[in-house]
Amino acid sequence: MLSFSGEYTKWTGRCPNCEFEPRRPDSLFNHIMGFYEHYIGLVFVAECPKCFHKWSAHAGDFDYYDYFLYSIEEGTNLHFKEIE
Repeated sequence: MLSFSGEYTKWTGRCPNCEFEPRRPDSLFNHIMGFYEHYIGLVFVAECPKCFHKWSAHAGDFDYYDYFLYSIEEGTNLHFKEIE
């Protein structure tokens, strides 16, 4: 089940279930599963690599989607791997 807390946090890359946080902020993009439109704007869905909890958070003013696409192109995103 997705969680959407609704409270503002400066960094949304921390798992709300187990508090796991990637060592580098850009590694969050390797765990994003997708995006959707919400009444607050663009929202991403990520999966925690530690406890596998899925959560949603506001994509913010940053270029989350561009970084997400870049992680797919580079082959670092865990949910979008090239099929061989």
